[in-house]
Amino acid sequence: MKRCAIKGITRDKEYNITKGDPKSEILYMSVNPNGEAEVLKIYFKPRPRLKKVIVDLDFSTVAIKGRQSQGNLFSRYGIHKIVLKERGTSTLGGQQIWYDEDVHRLNTDGRGVLLGEFQGDDKLIVRTAKNVYYTTNFDITQHFPDDTVHVSKYSPDTVYAVAYFDRSQNYYYLKRFTAEQGEKMQSFLDEDADLVAVTSCPGAVLVLTFQGAQASRPAEEIDVDGFVGVKSHRAKGKRLTTYDVATLAFVEPERPERPEPSGEDAPNGSEGDFDLPETMTVEGTDAEFEIERPKGDTEEVIVDTEQLNLF
Repeated sequence: MKRCAIKGITRDKEYNITKGDPKSEILYMSVNPNGEAEVLKIYFKPRPRLKKVIVDLDFSTVAIKGRQSQGNLFSRYGIHKIVLKERGTSTLGGQQIWYDEDVHRLNTDGRGVLLGEFQGDDKLIVRTAKNVYYTTNFDITQHFPDDTVHVSKYSPDTVYAVAYFDRSQNYYYLKRFTAEQGEKMQSFLDEDADLVAVTSCPGAVLVLTFQGAQASRPAEEIDVDGFVGVKSHRAKGKRLTTYDVATLAFVEPERPERPEPSGEDAPNGSEGDFDLPETMTVEGTDAEFEIERPKGDTEEVIVDTEQLNLF
């Protein structure tokens, strides 16, 4: 048995992983990009005086050497079967993962958006343009849906605040929830709802301005954390106002400046930040965009998108 790092190979050139003996045979092999060390269950062929027919092999106890190394002697007995018992964590530390928005794939080459440092059972949370989300692992071979809006590192403690417009009642609502872990897609808005603004920043304030008969009414500031409690993503939330809304925007508190990280203190990426779809975002800090109302409603609602992030 052995663990080796293959740093480079030459095309059309053959390399011996074993001793090169004609009787050599590879019984088990796995590729672990970040030095993950699995645990195997080894079944020996029955023979007299063999007390333990089944033993465990923990690769985390085996040192990583060159590909030409001979390795360690595991046993002189014949092996009947090898079964993967447990997928281990990395023995090299965390792995930096990037998300390439152009091809909807993960990579470790620095292309796209840095999601953070991952290891073990860390998860990603994915949101699509259909207002659904799900969590998944950080396997770089997976492909995300074409309508993926954002991918970020998952944290079960992150609270998301979502402001949306209910077309069936013509009112704006606010809801707060924590995302559930699971690969099944979860819808956090009904089909007759339009996503307006989202944030995951604690202490955010929701600012509303009015129009029409209430145009002279002063802007209203709502404490997001105190306005509605944290519930399931299936909850409808709480109605914001019965007045005619002109603009709606989250205002996040200023975050203290942090010194530039270096070495092991490099940033792990933002956990929980989630951008709106391209059809709902614009460049600039003071820009505005329009949301289409149902047919028959001629009024336009202008929503400020400054620092509106989800998941």
